[in-house]
Order: sequence, then C-alpha cells, then structure tokens
Amino acid sequence: MSPRILALAALAVAALALVATGCSFERRSPDFTCVTSADCTGGRVCSQGFCVDPLAESDAGAADAAPLDDGGAPADTGPDAFVCPPQCSSCALGVCVMDCTPQGSCGTRVVCPAGMPCAVQCGDSACGAGVDCSSATDCRIDCTQPLSCGGHLSCGDGPCRVQCSGVGACTGGIDCDNSCKCDVLCTGTGTCTPAAQCNGPNQCDTGKGCTSSPNPCHSC
Repeated sequence: MSPRILALAALAVAALALVATGCSFERRSPDFTCVTSADCTGGRVCSQGFCVDPLAESDAGAADAAPLDDGGAPADTGPDAFVCPPQCSSCALGVCVMDCTPQGSCGTRVVCPAGMPCAVQCGDSACGAGVDCSSATDCRIDCTQPLSCGGHLSCGDGPCRVQCSGVGACTGGIDCDNSCKCDVLCTGTGTCTPAAQCNGPNQCDTGKGCTSSPNPCHSC
C-alpha cells in the first residue's frame, strides 16, 4: 500500500474518533473539581463534578432546559426532559437554587425538592421559618446576612454544608444528625444558638458547629 493511501486512512480514523467523542471541549478548570458541595468554596455548589456558581450558571441552565427549534419556539424534549421544579428560583446544571436573598424574604418554611441537589441563599432576616433539605441529595444553606436563618434547618442523609456567617444567624437549631458528611460553620457573632446536632462520633462536633473531617465524620 502506498504512503499516500496510508496517510488518507490515518486521517479517516482520526475523523471517526472525533465524531465518536462529539468533538467536545470542557470549559471548566480542573482546579474546581469536586465530589460534593462541601468541597467547594465561595458559595459554589458541586454539579457534574465541578464547583459552579448557581446564580452565574442559571441562564445557561434555563437554556439547556428549554432548547429552541428552527422556528425559535421551545422544542419538544420528550417526557423524560428535565423540568426545573416550580419552588426553585432557577436550576443551574441540575441544582435547585432557592433565592431568598431579599431582606425578610421566604417567610414560610423553605422546602427543597426531593431527589436533587439544593442550594439555599438566605439574606438579611430571611428564611425565618427555616429550611428543610431532608429530601435533597446534596444541600448547601448560606446564612451570610444578619439574622438570617432564624428557623430550624434540617439536612438529609446526603452531604450538607451550612454557612452561618451573618451576625445572629442560625438561631433556630440545625439538624444534620443523619447526614453522611456535615459541615456547619458558625463564624458570625452570636450564631448557632442552640448548637448544631452533628453526625458521627464526638470529634465531629466543633462545639457550636460540625465538621466532616476527620474520616469517621465522613461516611458518604
């Protein structure tokens, strides 16, 4: 076989390989890889193996959920297409974002939908009736403003991370007794009163909050 024919055959094989892989490129940095949302910082949540900003990704998630046909109308995606639950403010890459950032918002108990990750963001004096994450697969609750999360916060059996950095935040009690990996960070003045209920042995209890490290505190 001539060298020219061998070269053409090699190009054909390479082209088939590109088609098989979909010619896809990953735009996210490997520096933000994660297993659960507890591995992420800066308010990000873990989705599809990467730490993402739920609000920054919300427009992209909405576009993915409702693709357009050739005429500009929403395409029929079939009965198995993902639909963002109505109680979510948005769904970024499959994460239900509950936006309670306006002052005093979410006066009734916030309940995350079952069977999907949930990220709840509570503003000044918001989430006063608490947050129920007991049915979510992965939960993050950010109580970063004064007097936020005044009601009871309930984690499920999946990973759970609660950030209590606002002054007087998280005063309704936190239950992550069943969580396989619970981190409750009580960094604000007057936070976490009463103290959180932690999973695992005594070393998982930091005094007011909880930690998923060392290993006995992480069973996911």
